[in-house]
Amino acid sequence: MRDIVRAYWLALERGQPGHVYNVCSGNSVSILQVLEALLPMSTVSGIRIEPDPDRMRPSDVLRLQGDCAKFRRETGWRPEIPIERTWRDLLTYWRTRMAHAPVAAR
Repeated sequence: MRDIVRAYWLALERGQPGHVYNVCSGNSVSILQVLEALLPMSTVSGIRIEPDPDRMRPSDVLRLQGDCAKFRRETGWRPEIPIERTWRDLLTYWRTRMAHAPVAAR
């Protein structure tokens, strides 16, 4: 997210008015990869990953990957913060926030 804020700033400074830009890492990440990164950070043990065929749809996109070559070329932007760090930081944020939330909000 912090990379995106920097990208938006560069778009304002260096982007061409009226042009469309993709802001992305250029990498695709599967839900399984997200789970495999977050589960070791969990305080709950024994979590199993099981696909539910009833929730799978034929229209689900198997792989989605953006191309930000134009944006990089025109602004010089590149992501600097590893996505795993962002996930860890978000988890820490929400754990802290929920620890201080009223009991009814938990």
